[in-house]
This record gives sequence, structure tokens and C-alpha cells, in this order.
Amino acid sequence: MCERPDARVVKSRDSFFAVLAETVNEDGYNLSIRSVDLCKKANKGRATFFRRYRQVGDIFRFKDEEMWAAFVKLDFAGNSKEIVWRRLLLFIIKYRGEFIFKFGYDRDRLFRKMIYLVRHEVAPNLERYDSELSERLFELFYAGVRGIIKVWIDDGVKVEKIDWVVRCLVRMTNSVNSNLAAIIAEGIN
Repeated sequence: MCERPDARVVKSRDSFFAVLAETVNEDGYNLSIRSVDLCKKANKGRATFFRRYRQVGDIFRFKDEEMWAAFVKLDFAGNSKEIVWRRLLLFIIKYRGEFIFKFGYDRDRLFRKMIYLVRHEVAPNLERYDSELSERLFELFYAGVRGIIKVWIDDGVKVEKIDWVVRCLVRMTNSVNSNLAAIIAEGIN
């Protein structure tokens, strides 16, 4: 495993991500965003950019990799649903800007991976069925989780609302876990 980057590298990466997100928010997501323009806005040299990235799109990919590496270090195993959801929400707060950006542009593939990882702890019944049905049930579950989290993100990722969001997620999860038989009986497959 590689060493942890020094503070200057982290600051540069965060600066490039913030400038790219701001540019996308202003001009829309397009392929004409140039590295030279990002460097100018971030007040960084082109050598700094090209030392870390080959192209502008790498900024998003590396940020996702950084966030995923931090997320998988969290220990979810054997915890209650409340603790799992709370840890997830605190993680979102830590990366608030990134999540606000991702949810605003439906670029939440990383979030899907995160929910898929914690599903073992919060909705174990999803995995009791054949793989195709389990995947379809996960999509229903994910849509509910994403909807609740999106409302919280759109409201500004307020720390004081964590308890409310956790209660919503736990209730939704309990509903999914307890109603799977009814869902299957209605013919989801």
C-alpha cells in the first residue's frame, strides 16, 4: 500500500476537485473543460496538474478512489442499523462537497457501491433469494435509501438532522426487511 500523501498533495487534489465541480456547476458537464483553465482557476501550475492526472476526468476518478478507500476502512460488521446509517451519514458530512456535487449530477455510482457494501448489515434479507431477485430487491432498497439521503443533501447536509435521517433510514430498512415476502408474493420477479 502506498504512503499517505502529504498535506500539499491533498490540498492540490481538493483544490482541483473544487474548481472542476465549480466549473461544471457554472458551465455544465462537457468534454471541453481544459486542464489549463482548471490550473488557472485553482492557482496551480500545469506541472502540478500533470504530476497527478493525465486528463481532467481523472480528477473525478481519483476522488472516487480516495473516498472509496476511506469508506472501506470503516467497520460496519456486527453493528446495529442505527450505527451503520450514522457512520454513513458522518462519512457524507466529511465529503460534503463531493456528495452535493455527485447527487446534483446523478454521478452517484460510488454511493451505490457504498450502499451495496452495507446492505449485509442493514438489510440481510435482500440476499436470501436467487441472485436476480436479490439484485432487483436491492434496486428497490437503493432507491429508497438514495431518496432519503438526497432530501438531506438537498437540505444542506445539516448535522442537526442526522437523527431524523437515521430514523427514516431505519424505518425504511425495517419496512423492506419485513415486507419482502409480500413484495415477492405480488410478483416482482
